[in-house]
Amino acid sequence: MSVLTEKSSLRGAYPKIFCGRDTSPHFSIDAACGVMRPKFYGWPLIPEGCRVIINTFAPEGDVLAPSVTAADPLIRDVDEVLASGPGAMTTGRAACPGTR
Repeated sequence: MSVLTEKSSLRGAYPKIFCGRDTSPHFSIDAACGVMRPKFYGWPLIPEGCRVIINTFAPEGDVLAPSVTAADPLIRDVDEVLASGPGAMTTGRAACPGTR
């Protein structure tokens, strides 16, 4: 997966690293495992992959599974994903692989 980081800055010390442009954070550090996770403004910098398409189902709580209509087959459980549909857009962690 490629990430477009042109005009982004990286500053600070682990685990409080800022990766973004101006004052808009693009990525955050998951201190539990040390990986960088995309924030809402970081998703446009990732041109493909880790996307989930949802329908008009109104999710309750943090469960989106009933509304998923398509998913990137390369998604692994616990990957950070962007879920979008006609009435919503959100980021979160995948609970299962994209092929499921």
